Amino acid sequence: MSDYPACVTVLLGEEIAFSTETLQVVREYAASRPWRGTRLEQRQKVRRLYAGLTRAHGVTSLRIVFGGQTDCDSTRSCYLPRFHTVVLRGPRISVVTALHEFGHHLGLDEHGACAYSLQLFRQCFPKSFARCVPDGHMLRARRTT
Repeated sequence: MSDYPACVTVLLGEEIAFSTETLQVVREYAASRPWRGTRLEQRQKVRRLYAGLTRAHGVTSLRIVFGGQTDCDSTRSCYLPRFHTVVLRGPRISVVTALHEFGHHLGLDEHGACAYSLQLFRQCFPKSFARCVPDGHMLRARRTT
């Protein structure tokens, strides 16, 4: 895991200028309330997100595989560049993970994909972002007790 940045603060300090179209696509995804609906509806929302992002960035489309529903979280999700495939794992679809793996589709390394996903999440999901806590290079939902 040494390729990952040390902390979220470093990633958020590196301003990325997103295109208006990219921000619009992710804001539409946010407005769709990606955590709501059936599993199938959530998957359809991710597919629309990725279709919009591929258009916004002018890159080839990609395949999405949903799996690992018995995993405790999305940390084992990955991008398979040879096959232009994102594998999203975990019982719930993580917005940050979905954006992170798309960052890899854009050719970004771990540092770049982390910055891409966290900054888009901060800009387009500000209330959700405010409810998260840093955990190394990741954000996690704040646990309520």
